[in-house]
Amino acid sequence: MKRQHAVEANGLSVRFPVSRSLGDVLRRRERRYVRAVDGVDLHVDPGEILAIVGESGSGKSTIVKALLGLSEIGAATLGGDVLINGHEVDLTRARPVSMLQDMQLIHQDPYESLDPRFRVVQTVREALDIRRKGSRKARLAKAREAMTEAHVTPLERFEKRFPHQLSGGQRQRVAIASALVSDPKVLFADEPVSMLDMTVRKGVLDVLDEQRRRGVAIVVVTHDLATVADFADRIAVMYLGRIVEEGPAAEVIAHPHHPYTQALVSVTPVPDPLAPRERIVLRGEVPDAASVPSGCRFANRCPIAEDRCSEIDPALTPAGQHDHRAACVVVEALGGLAPHVPANSIRHRTEGAPA
Repeated sequence: MKRQHAVEANGLSVRFPVSRSLGDVLRRRERRYVRAVDGVDLHVDPGEILAIVGESGSGKSTIVKALLGLSEIGAATLGGDVLINGHEVDLTRARPVSMLQDMQLIHQDPYESLDPRFRVVQTVREALDIRRKGSRKARLAKAREAMTEAHVTPLERFEKRFPHQLSGGQRQRVAIASALVSDPKVLFADEPVSMLDMTVRKGVLDVLDEQRRRGVAIVVVTHDLATVADFADRIAVMYLGRIVEEGPAAEVIAHPHHPYTQALVSVTPVPDPLAPRERIVLRGEVPDAASVPSGCRFANRCPIAEDRCSEIDPALTPAGQHDHRAACVVVEALGGLAPHVPANSIRHRTEGAPA
């Protein structure tokens, strides 16, 4: 029997209209659209962490907003098929309350996501209070249980505090507890540790990993490949609205196939700063998402691009092993082998390298 995915999207697309000037209107110029997400297929299973990795503007956060039905994408045109826990989602309508309870979002900024007027236990309990789920005593007990799961302990020390009395890491754990209090089946975490010190990041990621072991499906969005290298089960690398490589995290990091992924891996920090490394320097700039070039959208920056790359829009095809796939005609021509991408010395980093 085929396992049911917690989240499944097929051909997901999100287009935002570009504002038109008076001259555009008078000249009856056709409206242009930003293709923020352009035909993305993805899934995440219960008890699995999927990391969506890419630079700013790649479309990774827009995917999360589209799946959750957040109001920020109200002006967008959405397409594709989405299923949450086996239930088909109408992308044009608000999500049912029961479905929203099963999906929770952990925001990037722990300094802005908490109401400064509420004590910690009030913040965590708020979702239950709004729905008036159970007695006040039961809601308080559930809030304390969620705080314990998120390591906001000891309870007597933290539950009466206000956000300004907490560190960044403590605030983010409170935000996670607020998400866990609804017993979600799917967690979306948008850059969950990007604003935290390196010393506290592991503690926050450990909380998410514990939820994975309890069967929660987790989608982590990040620009930092190093953050998820040893944390995620699978990685999907995005570039200009498309997934260009996906597969088991260890496989993607150790044997990247797409030239863009190879460039990202080449600049990912390693534990030993003196270890010999070569950095792949990408030329040019990311194309305008409102004027996506024909063929491979990475071709204008690719160190190994061929003439046909500007004509063929590559699909994800098998690369390497273990359900590893990459969208590159050169990889496909090599029978799934990783191409050699010329690298530059780390001592000669130039403008244009991914960061």
